[in-house]
Parts: sequence; structure tokens; C-alpha cells
Amino acid sequence: MINAWPYRRKVDGAMYHPVSYVLRQGNLWELDALKDGPCILASCNEDNWLDFMQAELVKKAKMYQELDLPISIWAVIESRKLVYQKKVTSKLFMKQAIESMLDKHQPDWRKSCQRWEEEYVHALSSSERIKRGLLLSDRLAHHCSRSDQLPNEEKQKIYSSLSHNKQGSLIDTWLQIHDEILRLYEQLGLEDEKDEIYQKNYIRKRHNYIPFIESFIQALVEQGHFHS
Repeated sequence: MINAWPYRRKVDGAMYHPVSYVLRQGNLWELDALKDGPCILASCNEDNWLDFMQAELVKKAKMYQELDLPISIWAVIESRKLVYQKKVTSKLFMKQAIESMLDKHQPDWRKSCQRWEEEYVHALSSSERIKRGLLLSDRLAHHCSRSDQLPNEEKQKIYSSLSHNKQGSLIDTWLQIHDEILRLYEQLGLEDEKDEIYQKNYIRKRHNYIPFIESFIQALVEQGHFHS
């Protein structure tokens, strides 16, 4: 969803006129707070709706610029944490699917891959950022389906993509998935670090330091470092 805010309606002392653009049921909709209801701007899809929206925003921005009205644009996007978590869930399901296929057709395959599995487990525990991402993934599990609860459509896509692979190719894919899962856990850990830094900075900015500064200066004066 994209929000545009030309200044018309008064909020906290400023004037705002909120206009939102959303993709819904194959159409680009405009939600204008000063109109009676939503209106369809164009028929589009996930691949091209941003192009239609960009053209509309350019037209709107030009109009408001001619009226000397400032405009702010905001995009409402899905949490990066949830995006990465969904990818982790999909990769874990694919990993389990490959293991089931190999167990069925090549029961002793794990012997030749034991070293790689050990390296994967070691990588999960050796990087602080990856460990942080793994813990976050566990906490996010209730927001996203577990690997065994993926939508049937997504499961079928995974099975279809794997059905054309030979056994040797399946093992290569299995090894590649391990690397991808590790990178996703690392990305989750990085996002968690960013959130922690943001929260600390937010608390720091909200804190009122004036009483401390006044007390500190008064103490310096009393100790003779400053003249009152």
C-alpha cells in the first residue's frame, strides 16, 4: 500500500489530505479521504501495479506542485522479518522433502553427507548473528506456517520442482539449501540487531536529560569548577 499526504486536512496543527493506493482483486484502487468512496484507476497485477501507481503519483505530485502544496509519500510494506521467516519455512520444507526422497531411493545417502550435516550444525552454533536469527525464527513461528503447514499449492510447486531432479542433483540441491537457510538466519539476526539499536536510540531520544545536566552543572559550580 502506498500513501500520499498532500496538506489539506488538519492533524496536530498541520493540514493533511490522505490518499492511498492499493492493489486488490486485479485492480489498482485509489482511496481518497475527500471522495465518497474508493475508485478503480487501472486493471493490473502484482508485476505491473507499481508502474501504474507511479504514473498516478507523478501526475498528482505535479498537480500539487503547481498549487505549491508539499506532498509526502509513504509505503506500507511487509516486515522483513516475516519475509525472511517465510523463506526459511519454505526452505526447511524443501529440505525435508529432499531427505524423504533420498531416504526412499538411496537409503545410505546420509553416510556420504554426514560431514556436510556436521558443518551445517556447527555453522548454526558458531555465529552469534546466526544464533540470534535462529532464536528469532523460533519466536516468529506462530506468525508463519511451520514447514509442515505450508499451503498445498506451495507444497505442490516444491514437489514439482524436485521431481525432475536426479538423485545426485538432489544432494547438490540439499547442500545448496543448507547455505540458503544459513544466509536467511543471518538476515534474521541482522534485522533483530537493527530493531534493538532502533529501540535503544528511541528510548535515548525520548529521555529528558535536562534535570541531569542542570544537576551536573550545579555540582561543578559547588565544587568550584565554575563560577556561579
